[in-house]
Amino acid sequence: MVDICFTMMTAKKGIRTYGERVVAAMIKESKQLNDLNVFAPENPANLTDKQKRDAFRAMNLIKEKRCGKIKGRTYVDGRKQSSYIPKEEISYLQLD
Repeated sequence: MVDICFTMMTAKKGIRTYGERVVAAMIKESKQLNDLNVFAPENPANLTDKQKRDAFRAMNLIKEKRCGKIKGRTYVDGRKQSSYIPKEEISYLQLD
């Protein structure tokens, strides 16, 4: 029943299940995020300890679509922002 309800899986589990198809999907997802300038690189040596603690964690998940295509997704765990960013300033953006 769980497999029917939750069709997404971690990239690690996806690689074990689907192999190179997942690697190709995750590379495509990463390239798309890079092309859209979603993330800007930062040198960790230039960050304060507080900035490092407040950094979001990205999660790579994959999904097999009904047509059989593997789709990579990158999600950001935004739970950390609730402690220091007011709800009015939070924007929910989906890049599809």
